[in-house]
Amino acid sequence: MFYDGTMLKLRYGKQVYEFGNGKNILKAVKGQAFALKELKNVRFVQPILCFTQAGMEAIDQNNSIDGVYVVDTGNLLRIVTNLQ
Repeated sequence: MFYDGTMLKLRYGKQVYEFGNGKNILKAVKGQAFALKELKNVRFVQPILCFTQAGMEAIDQNNSIDGVYVVDTGNLLRIVTNLQ
């Protein structure tokens, strides 16, 4: 998996694929977080996208991409506990 500057994409060998036929997964996760924020009437919900088996190609898991943390399972607990 890698971030091309606008979207997360998958790479298998030399082939590059988009999530869900071009669906912007980062935008979808942000929308879900906003819906949860409104539903629970809370001040803030941090969008986090966690992949259990994907290789993260040049994705800085310490910083969000367009407001969404993209992490693997090894970094999920660290990110969640560091959020304030």
